[in-house]
Parts: sequence; structure tokens; C-alpha cells
Amino acid sequence: MTYKQSLALLAHCQGSIPPRQQLRSCGRGFLKTIMKKLFLPITIIITLVIIIGGVFLFSKENKSEPPPLPSTYEFYWGEGCPHCQKVEEFLSSWGGRDKVQIDRKEIWNNRQNASLMRTRATSCGLSVANLGVPFLFTPEGKCLGGDEPIIEFFKGLSL
Repeated sequence: MTYKQSLALLAHCQGSIPPRQQLRSCGRGFLKTIMKKLFLPITIIITLVIIIGGVFLFSKENKSEPPPLPSTYEFYWGEGCPHCQKVEEFLSSWGGRDKVQIDRKEIWNNRQNASLMRTRATSCGLSVANLGVPFLFTPEGKCLGGDEPIIEFFKGLSL
């Protein structure tokens, strides 16, 4: 039923039926016709509002500000990791160990450290799926993964 047809039905009802009965007979038919036409669009609009609202609500939680750059080197390691042990052995015998501050963070038994490591890696554009230890985050915001790259980085530091 078009808008013009709806108006014609309403005009027909108003002219032929006493006012009290108009609501019972023509009014119901008119409202039913309008509701049938508007039910689907109203349902779609309400559904879209709920979905879009949910997307904004949940995406807002994930977009927190990244932590500031550290003032020290952050070395992420895992207990029992042989590659981490190799880096630790190098650092303990390295001549520059007293000239730089290294904050060691174990991640396998500490969820906060693991979460911070994921945040740091994401800031470097690294995929969290391929992330592992040993992992180094520098005060400049650079990420290094693996024992050899970390050892070579410290060997190349000019102190």
C-alpha cells in the first residue's frame, strides 16, 4: 500500500463512520497496514544500532595508549629457555654490563611481563603469533628477537 492509498483509506474511514467507531474499525486496519510496512525497516535499524554500538564498545577497550618508552633495555626471557640462557651467559661476561641498565623480565610465569612484551612487539609492527624469547626492547623503541641478534646488538653498542 502506498502513502496515497493509506491517506485515501484514512479519509474514507473518517467520512463514513462515527468518530468513536473510527478507531475500532478503520484505525486498527490503518495501523496494522502501517506497522506491517515499517516492521522490517525498524527491526533492521535497531539491529544495526546494537551491532555498531557493540563494535565501538569493544574496540574502545583494546585501543589503550601504549606505555612510554623505557629508560632501560628490557630483556624478555623464559625460564628454562636455552637461547635465553645463551644471552644471559654473554651478558654476564660482557665488558659493558656495568655501563648499561638491563631490566630482565621473565614472561612464562608472569602474565604482566608477557602482556608488556606483546605490547612492545606490536609497537614495532611484529606479529604476536610469531613472537618468542629471547626478546629485547631498547630505550629507542627497537625490537630484537633471538639470541644471536641480541648478542650482536650489545657487541655493537658504543659505550
